[in-house]
Amino acid sequence: MPEVICEFKQKSFLKGTRTFTVYEDDTIRASYRELWNRYEHCRPLREFDHVPRTHVYFDTSKLIGAFLTAALTILFFVLGHGLDNQEGGKITCYFLSALSAFSTVIFLVALRRYSHRILTFVSESSNNLYDNIVLLWKLPSPESFEEFVEFLKARIAQARQRSPHSGPQSVAQQLQDLARLKEEGHLTLYEFEKAKALIIDGREKP
Repeated sequence: MPEVICEFKQKSFLKGTRTFTVYEDDTIRASYRELWNRYEHCRPLREFDHVPRTHVYFDTSKLIGAFLTAALTILFFVLGHGLDNQEGGKITCYFLSALSAFSTVIFLVALRRYSHRILTFVSESSNNLYDNIVLLWKLPSPESFEEFVEFLKARIAQARQRSPHSGPQSVAQQLQDLARLKEEGHLTLYEFEKAKALIIDGREKP
């Protein structure tokens, strides 16, 4: 079993647990657990694009449902407040108001559950979302999130340079490619320097 060089875990009350384990042989195991669902894959880092993409998902239908049920809550409460308790009309309105309020809470929880921002390292060999490296935004903390993202960028860049499918490249050619990516805005100066150091270190090792 290859040695583990990094493990990163994210937990969210409504979005489950995600664990990413990077091994010395440039593979990554990604495990996703959401309620009773679980999905896991282990893939070479060289299969992923080293430039991550940000996606925002917002479930508008849940928001509309929350607004409508909130409006019904107020409406039934006002109607009940203005009625006498003749033939149970007041109680019925208050009951419907409470039921609508409960429905509003359900819609808001669903909105939180299905609306999120993610950062994805896209797999070039699969169209399945969870075959990518899918990170929940800024969890468990902004600092640790950014640190792991920078680590993955550099590690994937290094793995792609070492890929047997990419053809032989000199160190100068690899550094030239990295410089081009930096000039195009795909890499920051920090990411460039880190990937550059990894490439040089990898070439210097026997």
